[in-house]
Amino acid sequence: MSKSGTIQAIVAAIFAIGIVIWLHFSVFDKSNVHANADPSERLENASGGSSDLLQETIKLINSTCPKDIDSETRLDSASYLPGNVFAEYFTLINMEQKSVDTATIKPAVQVSILNSIKGNSGYASFRSSNVTFTYIYKDKEQKPLFTIAITPEQYNN
Repeated sequence: MSKSGTIQAIVAAIFAIGIVIWLHFSVFDKSNVHANADPSERLENASGGSSDLLQETIKLINSTCPKDIDSETRLDSASYLPGNVFAEYFTLINMEQKSVDTATIKPAVQVSILNSIKGNSGYASFRSSNVTFTYIYKDKEQKPLFTIAITPEQYNN
């Protein structure tokens, strides 16, 4: 992949993260009857705690999937995995595994995701419940590209 292609992929991935955060806030607004409360309060008031809220969030996200985030990225689905893990699955629809420079893309995307999780109040209840956020990226042929996991140890520091 050329340097300009790598930069475009990084920009697309970072943009995709912004869209995912927007999706999460949209879901949070629909997942609780306390719509006028701040995001953390709405999450804390959800019945059943973070597991139920995560499952409701995943259900709402999946109802919109697959969803093109931009011309390079598609959100395919989300799931709740054992160990209190919230996972989202993406396809970089114009890329092939053999031509992706994951050594350049992955660290840039990871920093952006970590900063969003740390600084975004919409994640407060999930952070307090020690949720691990996992993002799985595949190429246009569904071959694995990279996985990013953001653990409570990372976002609490």
